[in-house]
Amino acid sequence: MQGCRTYDETLEIHCFSSSRVHQIYEKVDSKKTKLTFASEYIGPLELDIIQALLPAASETERIFMANLENIKAAIEQGDEYQRPHPYEQKNIFDKD
Repeated sequence: MQGCRTYDETLEIHCFSSSRVHQIYEKVDSKKTKLTFASEYIGPLELDIIQALLPAASETERIFMANLENIKAAIEQGDEYQRPHPYEQKNIFDKD
């Protein structure tokens, strides 16, 4: 299938599901911008697809939040940057 990556049977579901991801930039004042991320599932609403995606949701959120906190620290600390969350060699989405 075009655009499909299959790592194992549990991630093959990504071949059949789709989502739309948005980045929304809003001006707060002359020196600040608010960045909001949103996603919308636009694939078929089949029970087996939803059940396959649910276990990955909390891990996706954990990784996303850690990345945002690392980015925030890099911006605020500049040359003195100390990563609050260490780099992870592997996660549940990696093929063994």
